Amino acid sequence: MVETLATRLEEERSRFVGRGLLVDQLVEFARGAGTVATFVHGIPGIGKSELLVEVVTRARADGVCVLDLDCGAIEPTDIGVLDAIARSSGTPIGTIDQLPQALSQLPSPALMVLDGYEAWGLIDPWVRAELIPRLPEGVRVLIASRYEPTSPWRYDPRWQSALSVIELDPLNDSEALELLGTSGVETEAAHRLNAIARGHPLALTLASSALRDQPATSIEDAATAGVASGLTGFYLDSVRDRRSLAALEAASVTRRVTLPLLTEQLGADAAEDAYRRLEALPFVRNTHDGLAFNEVAKEAISARLRGANPARHRELRRAAWRHLQAESRGVGITELWRYTADILYLLQNPILREGFFPSTAQTIVIEPATPHDLPAVRRISLDIDGPESTAVLDAWIELRPDLFMVTRDQHGDVVGFRWSIASNEVSDELAQRDPVLALWLQDLAASDDADTPAFLLRRWMSLDGEAPGEVQGLCWIDCKRSYMAMRPHIGHVYVAQHDFAVYESALVELGFRDLLGASIQLDGQPLYSKVTHFGPGSVDGWMSRLLARELGIDPSSMLDETARQLILDGQRIPLTPLELDVMRYLIERRGQAVSHADLVEAIWGYRYTGDSNVDAVAIRALRAKLGPHASLIETVRGTGYRLREQ
Repeated sequence: MVETLATRLEEERSRFVGRGLLVDQLVEFARGAGTVATFVHGIPGIGKSELLVEVVTRARADGVCVLDLDCGAIEPTDIGVLDAIARSSGTPIGTIDQLPQALSQLPSPALMVLDGYEAWGLIDPWVRAELIPRLPEGVRVLIASRYEPTSPWRYDPRWQSALSVIELDPLNDSEALELLGTSGVETEAAHRLNAIARGHPLALTLASSALRDQPATSIEDAATAGVASGLTGFYLDSVRDRRSLAALEAASVTRRVTLPLLTEQLGADAAEDAYRRLEALPFVRNTHDGLAFNEVAKEAISARLRGANPARHRELRRAAWRHLQAESRGVGITELWRYTADILYLLQNPILREGFFPSTAQTIVIEPATPHDLPAVRRISLDIDGPESTAVLDAWIELRPDLFMVTRDQHGDVVGFRWSIASNEVSDELAQRDPVLALWLQDLAASDDADTPAFLLRRWMSLDGEAPGEVQGLCWIDCKRSYMAMRPHIGHVYVAQHDFAVYESALVELGFRDLLGASIQLDGQPLYSKVTHFGPGSVDGWMSRLLARELGIDPSSMLDETARQLILDGQRIPLTPLELDVMRYLIERRGQAVSHADLVEAIWGYRYTGDSNVDAVAIRALRAKLGPHASLIETVRGTGYRLREQ
């Protein structure tokens, strides 16, 4: 085999500098020494991932079996995590109960690495209370996160001696100078540069790259406040090549970078060159999911582009949306999270985005309630709602105590709670004892997709009641974990509150509507209900439509989805939920032939075998409502249907 320069260049790029004692300590930990888990945290760009790569490389060389998991690329549900562990270990794992036996077959010692753990904020309680305790004795867990461990890791007696926490500091002066020396920075310039970068690895890398590309650039032009983000700007100022800058800008708005995505954003002629340029950057690494950028550099580039050229920033996001729309048609259930995460990253809506790409550390946590928590839950209900509502809550506690989630403050005290259920799990007795639940099930039974499970968020509140705040926000975000785990088999979400006024604008934006005539009197005050229908594509189709609206894309201009009406020649035509879904599907593919199979699978959710005419019945009903415009929906012989362009 002919040796090429590629291996040498990769060795130069991946050379690890500094932190020798810490690496030795973590390799010893990987061999089974010390605590059960080690939690490494530090500010963005401080070198957490690079440290883990070095530890994993050395541990494997020492014979340690390593399960290396990138949390950001794994669906944050128990099913998603178990599937990722199964793929990494090569051992089938269907449930958490099968985990100990499955992983007991691994060679010992073994190390499970969780990088980018901040992306698993929604399932942190499950990881802490369920996943890690069920690992075989010979497995150690190494976690890396932007943020320090949440408070339960510290106040839970089980973890006080089983967890080691390490805050990653900047490189010391000698290590920083060594890193700059490997990048070709001369000694005098290295001292001046480190005086600004203060040992921050990403800042050092960015600044040295800028000096290499533009030797005449003044080091003192770099920002001294917000070192990493400031030096990202310093680095960008040194990029004179328009093609490199265009590649950086395109990559800054998406979760990952792939060649097909760049093709949509920059055009086929520029995409391959852009990918090669990005791949060679010092703050970009190659993963199985595409090119991954350091988040600090990415956020700084994106913010700079959004401020300087908002139209360009939006157009790059629009192009990414178009690509994801096309890509989603071939996404299987095992790859669904990748598509979901890409859409979530493009969304600016904080209600959806914050749970998966958190911008701050959690000061409170939400986790399954224990029997000891339920008296505190009752006290909050009595104080805020009253005895009638608490009697309903008691029925839930009696029949399904496992469904309650509690929020805890930094001391472990209960400061709020929520409970929810999937519609297909509701027992007859529970429906009889909760009038709100009975009302929701009645509404669901009258819908066109009554057989598709719905997510029923029965109540959420804090010590301050229904008022918005950190507890309420965390409860709402945690619901995303529940219905993400249900997708793609979920159709509706139902919620109830006494006063929706403070949430009205957010709920309207998310597509919720009033359940008309659906107020229930409890404790002398009405409890109102709202519902949203995800429509075709379940949660992912709904989020894609939210993103389209956010980007000013209007694939369904003929539809008023909130009113559930078709608009033609200024006339509003009421539609059933099923008719709305079919019409939306055709409008989004206007001018394209839509097959019977695709339509049935997307709207009705089962495989078309040719012996059903449900689509023909729905199309016939739509044409009847279109009246003189019935010819808008054409029959394509041997295929299906097409909505005409005009």
